Amino acid sequence: MATKEVTGVLKLLGNSRSHQAFQGMRGKGTIYSVIEIGDQTLKSIYCVDELDNYLHRGLEHAGEVKLEIAAWPKMKTYLFIAIHWCPYF
Repeated sequence: MATKEVTGVLKLLGNSRSHQAFQGMRGKGTIYSVIEIGDQTLKSIYCVDELDNYLHRGLEHAGEVKLEIAAWPKMKTYLFIAIHWCPYF
């Protein structure tokens, strides 16, 4: 699965809904309709529950963050993998 890094100020976590894990994953997660970061808009992002608090904390961070996401074409969504706060990247 190819990953993509998106860097910028995390501006918005759009509407969300709880979702059962996709095939090959355990537990539950949240699908965000949209995430705005820097000048980019990401649509349909799945975040496992264990990482959701870190994603919300990115909204409170004054500087840039880097999101790592992976395309999940079968489910027509992206999978949120990690978040890094500046100046750590």
